[in-house]
Amino acid sequence: MLITYSSHIAAQPDFFADYQFTTADTLRGMLRPERTCFDVTFYDLNINVNIQRQFISGYVDVEYHVITDFSTLQLDLFQNMTILSITAQDQILSYNRQYNAVFVNFPKIQKQGTKGKLRVQYEGKPIAAQNAPWDGGFVWKKDKNETPWVGVACEGIGASLWWPCKDHLSDEPDSVAIRLTVPSNLTAVANGNLQRKIVNTDNTTRYDWLVSYPINTYNVTVNIADYANFKETYTALDGEQLELDYYVLALQFRALDQNHFKQVPKVLACYERFLGNIHFGKMVLGWLKRRI
Repeated sequence: MLITYSSHIAAQPDFFADYQFTTADTLRGMLRPERTCFDVTFYDLNINVNIQRQFISGYVDVEYHVITDFSTLQLDLFQNMTILSITAQDQILSYNRQYNAVFVNFPKIQKQGTKGKLRVQYEGKPIAAQNAPWDGGFVWKKDKNETPWVGVACEGIGASLWWPCKDHLSDEPDSVAIRLTVPSNLTAVANGNLQRKIVNTDNTTRYDWLVSYPINTYNVTVNIADYANFKETYTALDGEQLELDYYVLALQFRALDQNHFKQVPKVLACYERFLGNIHFGKMVLGWLKRRI
């Protein structure tokens, strides 16, 4: 049975009536010329996660289209994170930081209609969430076996708490690559489809994920734990084959009856019945145990 309801919502008090907006608020929220001048098409995150130090390091490549001529653009990265360099075409770019905004300066005018790419090399200890997901930040916890169990909550506070990006809801990249290097006894799970797993010689493993569709920056995520993984296939009403990908804490997976997961195809069938066919294309539908 599909249940619908209506309700009357009384007028709510204006909680921001006495709030004094700051320069930091303006830099974060406004679509200034340094933001509207370019459209991000692709992010490529390459990040090493040092769980013992609660520290991340690496770089992010930003590909974009030039909307209007500019010589300066704005990215965002929390000021507690250190920028090591910003480069484009093997040339070091100057930049200025103001609160969580990063203004990147180009030696030549970037012309309307052209494409560009820059790389931000950075590192730091991202803020830790005190009460995720209500408070944003990284979550550094352990499971019952004292094995690291790591996640991030940034839906409210923004993706720039842990990686440099154009942190505004108006601009979704067309695709995102997420490459995470973690200790080899753990598994790193992110958005999209797993492309490859590379075992390194230093007891770390890199997991390369790819999101092949538009996504909000705050939805880009990382999950690291001792996961057990298994797959099955769901056949949609139109005959489309959808891969179901499960990542369950290994300690829980061994104790769970596999019948526990048989409800998932039934749930999807219910969605299709009442909401229409599921057309995920090349996307994998995954279920993940998160630590937030």
